Amino acid sequence: MLWRRRRLRHEVERLVAGYVGALDPYQGVAQGWHAQRRWSVLPTSTGTVSVSVSVDHVATTGSSLGDDSRRAGASVPASADSSERMARPDWEYGLLQELRTVLAENGHAVSEVKTDWRVTSLQVHS
Repeated sequence: MLWRRRRLRHEVERLVAGYVGALDPYQGVAQGWHAQRRWSVLPTSTGTVSVSVSVDHVATTGSSLGDDSRRAGASVPASADSSERMARPDWEYGLLQELRTVLAENGHAVSEVKTDWRVTSLQVHS
């Protein structure tokens, strides 16, 4: 039983990491910003795994890599500084729905976990 849980967790981690890692951080984001996506896959006491994500839009300013690290022509809004970020729960929901599709296409049973009125994570069953 324990090896099934581990195998499920590793399989889901692989799928989530591959999908999220392939996303362009600048696609669909206002000029001068980029999307920072974080995810976690954690085991539950019921033998499933829980997938949660967070998406922030972060102001893009110069980095230690120099101006080459920014998109060509990108400018930072006058009010933005290097630590400015905006949480994007609408993008989190969208990413969870995309991951739900990817996981279902790979043979996993997936259900939504809601907190109050919004979907906050996914439960994945083997």
